Amino acid sequence: MSGSETETEGQVPSGGPFNTPFNWAIELCESSGDGPTLAVKDLIDVEGTKTTAGSRLVASTATPSLQDAPVVTHARKRGARIVGKANLTELAFGAQGINPWYGTPVNPISPELIPGGSSSGSAVAVARGIADIAYGTDTGGSIRIPATSCGVIGLKTTLGRASTTGVYPLSQSLDTIGPLAKTIPQIWTGLSWLFAGDLDTSATPYLSAGRIRTSESELIEVTIDEALRLAKVKLSSLENPGLSRAWEVGGVIMGYEAIRNNELAVSQHHRIDPAIWSRFHLYLAKSASDYHEALEVGKAFSKSVSDLIENFGALALASVPFEVPSLKNAYKRWINVNTLPFNVAGLPAISFPLPARFCDAVRVEHGLEDDRGQGVGENGQRVPISVQLVGKSGSDEALVATADMILATLQSEGF
Repeated sequence: MSGSETETEGQVPSGGPFNTPFNWAIELCESSGDGPTLAVKDLIDVEGTKTTAGSRLVASTATPSLQDAPVVTHARKRGARIVGKANLTELAFGAQGINPWYGTPVNPISPELIPGGSSSGSAVAVARGIADIAYGTDTGGSIRIPATSCGVIGLKTTLGRASTTGVYPLSQSLDTIGPLAKTIPQIWTGLSWLFAGDLDTSATPYLSAGRIRTSESELIEVTIDEALRLAKVKLSSLENPGLSRAWEVGGVIMGYEAIRNNELAVSQHHRIDPAIWSRFHLYLAKSASDYHEALEVGKAFSKSVSDLIENFGALALASVPFEVPSLKNAYKRWINVNTLPFNVAGLPAISFPLPARFCDAVRVEHGLEDDRGQGVGENGQRVPISVQLVGKSGSDEALVATADMILATLQSEGF
């Protein structure tokens, strides 16, 4: 998105008219199956339930879905037990995870922190052990940001690899689906559920990475470096490859398409969250020419980033390059500056938290005790530092394998 560094403030609700424990779900489900439990973001059709997109306006006219979305069909065939339609930012148009209509999912690390969005309910469900795996969608970071905020793993798949049929659209040029979970084996399971075919579970991990440092926290950057080096990933320092420009055009693409996918919300904006309306309002003046120019810039960015990956390996950077905000400061800055560019590029990306003991050890070793890193809750609990790895198109499995290698190395070292 483009604009100033400060968003228009909207409502910061403390609860909603429908309450499940921790506000993680909009509707609970009872499902047969003998496999792990699955929470499905309420943008994705589940037969017999309404798809509300987290919006009272959409819910007011929605009828129960007549069939599952293909990604749900595939999951059921592999034994998934669906436990609920997960809560989200209204219309999936925001990275904070706040929802004034169904209650804001409660961050499991510290309740005054944002849960991250838009797949907030999905992240909270897996972080709290309510579901083994959750489906989220990611248009500008909406899997990776809540994964970072709640200390879980989230995978944005390659654009177009998972079917978005039966999924409420935000921006077709950017929308993707992916799994969130606590562990790498669960991510493998969730990824396998998305597709009709088999995964390449023998994919070779990336053994080299181009390091992009954008964080204002030395602790975040040093911790990522130390984790990769310990796993013997060869690092090459890279100049920023135009993330700011890609972020700007990503906002134009997302906003232009979101307006056209939500004409009712735009025309009846008094019935939606003011914070969401502020985003629509930013892009109402964008023309078709602006939009097509943004698409062309996006194609060039995708080519340049893909070339970097070809030459240096996976790109490694912070998922969120600053502290996870509190609810009261939720709208003070743009949270998707490190994530949206890779939706523009259409590339797969995984975000995973580093073990708390490892983060603590690095902080002490480098004398960074006063650096708040990814953030500290009012309860004193630190948000674990998360790494984002970006791979070439179609290398979803290789990214999961790389994350597995890094985390296994840290575990073998006692972390």
